[in-house]
Amino acid sequence: MLFYRHIPVYQIVLIIHFIPLVVSSRVIIVRTFDELINAAKTGNPKDTILLADGTYTIENTWAIPIEKDGMVIKGQSKDRSKVIINGRGMKASSHHGFWVNASNVTICDLTIQNVGNHCIQTDSNTDGLYVQNCVLKDAGEQLLKVPKGDSNSPSEHGVVENCLFEYSAGVGPQYYIGGIDCHFSKDWIVRDNVFKYIRSPEEQIAEHAIHFWSNSENTIVERNLIIDCDRGIGFGLGSSGHSGGIIRNNMIYHKKFDDSDRGDVGIALESSPDTRVYNNTVFFEHDYTNAIEYRFSETNNVYIANNLTNKRILSRNGATATLESNYENAAAHWFEDVVSGDLHINAKEAALIIDKGVSVDGLENDYDGNSRPNGSGMDIGADEYCETAILHKAEHYGSHYKTILIQDHPIEVNRTAYTSFFIPFNDYICISLYDITGRQIKKLYGQYTGKGFYTISWSAVHITRQLYILALTRPSKNMLTTQIIHVY
Repeated sequence: MLFYRHIPVYQIVLIIHFIPLVVSSRVIIVRTFDELINAAKTGNPKDTILLADGTYTIENTWAIPIEKDGMVIKGQSKDRSKVIINGRGMKASSHHGFWVNASNVTICDLTIQNVGNHCIQTDSNTDGLYVQNCVLKDAGEQLLKVPKGDSNSPSEHGVVENCLFEYSAGVGPQYYIGGIDCHFSKDWIVRDNVFKYIRSPEEQIAEHAIHFWSNSENTIVERNLIIDCDRGIGFGLGSSGHSGGIIRNNMIYHKKFDDSDRGDVGIALESSPDTRVYNNTVFFEHDYTNAIEYRFSETNNVYIANNLTNKRILSRNGATATLESNYENAAAHWFEDVVSGDLHINAKEAALIIDKGVSVDGLENDYDGNSRPNGSGMDIGADEYCETAILHKAEHYGSHYKTILIQDHPIEVNRTAYTSFFIPFNDYICISLYDITGRQIKKLYGQYTGKGFYTISWSAVHITRQLYILALTRPSKNMLTTQIIHVY
């Protein structure tokens, strides 16, 4: 004590070292809804929450809040049909699936359904959302919603891919519904998704399957399949616009349900300058007259090329654009199967559009990821047609997936054949028969398929005795499995 009494006060220096607290990310496995909520609320940034197979019913809360940057929420088995976030119904008031108020959040490999508002709702100005291999279905409003917030801070760099958006009853609960609805969002990518039955039961039509507006910028929408939705892809709405961006290699189909069908436009640009729309296929059987519309004088410096439709491509309300090599008189028999929305070109009868497109900067592949061009020029539409392309794909993609397709016995001509296959994922699957030159002989199967083991039957009547290639394709992943079979 005497020592300290003789030191002047101003010479006493207290030095404190602050040691930063390092919080490491963890993997947390949950099996109940309460465990999920607790992990989301108490977890650390960049934690991964793995959901075991099961149904997680939203109870006693308005949403599952995700408020830690970099958090990952995913199904443990990667089978999105077996991990289900289930709400209280589309008519229930004020509740969502996930509420995301953090940056760089990942949600994947699960189903979110049956909620009163949105399956996924972000807070405004939320960046880096990544949604992959999810099912979002049966919401009282839009299935995925990004609201408008601070005018100086958009929601940036979101990615939505390989997801299914749908209303399982074939129609929504009201007109105020949609698929992906993003306000003031910048540099988003929406690709390789399926949108089904986003339809209004009322006089007023539903919102688009994919909609970016309220000063959104530079959105890329590519390789999506849109089936029986009131409206397809929209950039802007009225004076609430969008700028820049690309819409390419999408397939959009709508059948005619009845005389009161409210189907509307496939692709709409409203107050959307500097946008590029190319190599989309739009085929409508309802009565609306336009496949692609560009509207209002603010829509200028727009480029629309190589689109294949059976309806008009039309300027409205003073919009201007450069149009090249679009074809507006497509016939149903040009396509594999219009009723299922499969708008791949299936025959040389479509010679009017094969190799007839113009070269477009940035256009390197088609709806399936096949390289363009595959001939003397670009094809018009989302599909680059080639009889022998299947063989080239087999060389690149086939070896890793050979165990999926099972045809372990010869096939007798004029008999019923049986082909089995195992699918370790959920996606749209096609199985076709080709001759050894790569020419398609018969499409055997084509639909959205869940994980599991399947057997299909098909007729070998009128099949010539020779060797064939049996091919299983997964278009969204450019995956192909082939097997040589003998018909005798």
